[in-house]
Amino acid sequence: MKIVLGMSGGVDSAAAAYLLEQAGHTVTGVTLVMYPEVKPDIAGAEETAQRLGISHTVLDCSELFEKNVLEHFARAYRNGETPNPCIICNPTVKFAALLEYMTRIGYDKIATGHYADVSICSADGRTLLLRGKDHQKDQSYMLYRLSQAQLSHTIFPLAHLNKQEIRALAEEQGLLPSIPKDSMDICFLPDGDYASYLERRYGFPPMQGDFLLSDGTKVGSHSGQWRYTVGQRKGLGLSCGYPVYVTDKDAAQNLVYVGREDELLAVECVLRDCNWISDPEDPNALTAKVRYSRNEAAVILERISDQKAKLRFDTPQRAITRGQSAVIYEGERVIGGGFIEQVIR
Repeated sequence: MKIVLGMSGGVDSAAAAYLLEQAGHTVTGVTLVMYPEVKPDIAGAEETAQRLGISHTVLDCSELFEKNVLEHFARAYRNGETPNPCIICNPTVKFAALLEYMTRIGYDKIATGHYADVSICSADGRTLLLRGKDHQKDQSYMLYRLSQAQLSHTIFPLAHLNKQEIRALAEEQGLLPSIPKDSMDICFLPDGDYASYLERRYGFPPMQGDFLLSDGTKVGSHSGQWRYTVGQRKGLGLSCGYPVYVTDKDAAQNLVYVGREDELLAVECVLRDCNWISDPEDPNALTAKVRYSRNEAAVILERISDQKAKLRFDTPQRAITRGQSAVIYEGERVIGGGFIEQVIR
């Protein structure tokens, strides 16, 4: 097959390129420039491509990234939510751009260095999204919004390897990056200061508001609800005689609610803008996770409509946060998920 491979310049995409080449595929590497101020390692990707004897090109996706990711990021914080940009970027920018380029040059498939897998459902022919072998690095959570068109044209060469095996393979083949880089949580915020970014790029003004307890008691002031996220403890500057955490936000009134840690617990949430990949075989065997870094928990799924759903967890979950995604699994298979719209305690 002829395959378009997304190449970041890191070890994962380098190992993916080598594995595809060894399997006899014709590979062309593509590096996507999302945000001009923080460019990917183009030189590293080109070096890997030259070493493997494959072609390489760079695509400018900055307009697509601005429209689909950055504007969503700012809008979510204005609405009192906490977004995950990667979840938006994957279907609307990365995989969309790779698939468009694949079609334009007449190739067959796209591939990335994500830790995930795909398979074909024997019952209806749909493409299923599965976890990668390395559950510690599994990125299926970040890919749950991919469409059938994207999934059905995608190969994940690292699906059956763990990180240690991939690094060993890359080292053996001389494909380790010359300057190893730590991945950033948000690629366009290398310093992690999203509040200053929102003020600088989108004109979020300092806006005095109140810190309130759940009973409405004012315990302090802040300069903008977008500076805080549910579950946050550090940086509040409050003295209540006991540890307090952000428990909720009211964007319309610029209020930030705080309370004891047990006030972060909730057993239900409502999802919007759901994306469904497959139907569960056993509705009583589902689990879900409410953030990428969280462990999953047993859950009951109620499909309210095609776009909305409610989840009820067997055990209370800490700091379920509006704007984050809840992703539902059945064993190794991703059922689907959606954006958390409402938290029910």
